[in-house]
Formats: sequence, C-alpha cells, structure tokens
Amino acid sequence: YQPADVRAASGETVQFMVKATGENLKYQWQYSNNGGQYWGNSSSEGATTDTLTVTMYAYRAGQMYRCVITNGTETIISNVGTLF
Repeated sequence: YQPADVRAASGETVQFMVKATGENLKYQWQYSNNGGQYWGNSSSEGATTDTLTVTMYAYRAGQMYRCVITNGTETIISNVGTLF
C-alpha cells in the first residue's frame, strides 16, 4: 500500500505507511513544504521504517510525505501523502 492524505487536528498524531516486499529493504521518509519542489529527509519517529509517525502542528498543514525505499540495487519512491 501507499501513503494516503491525512486530516488531523492540532496536536493529533498521525501515521503514514508504506508496504514493500523484498530483502534488505531500507526506508527513508521525506517531507516537502513547497509542493514537492524540494524534499528533505524526515527525522520524525519511524523515519527509517515503513511507518512514519507525525504530530500535527499548524506549520505542518499542507506538508507532503513520501518514502524512498531501496534494497541496495533498486530504489523506489512511494506515492505522496499530504497532511491537512
């Protein structure tokens, strides 16, 4: 499955999830504050797992999240989920 858009109230904790199959998978969640023009690596809880946990704050409204998954040979980038 792929990350999905999430609506949350201020202070609420939400999760973005991704599922991939294969061996030696490494995950890195990324976020964008400018509509996907620039992506930075997330340091939120679970940023290097298949489930990212984020607390909603006003500055995160509209923030986009995606996961970069690699097995050392191939790299796949997930769909984008937006936090509203």
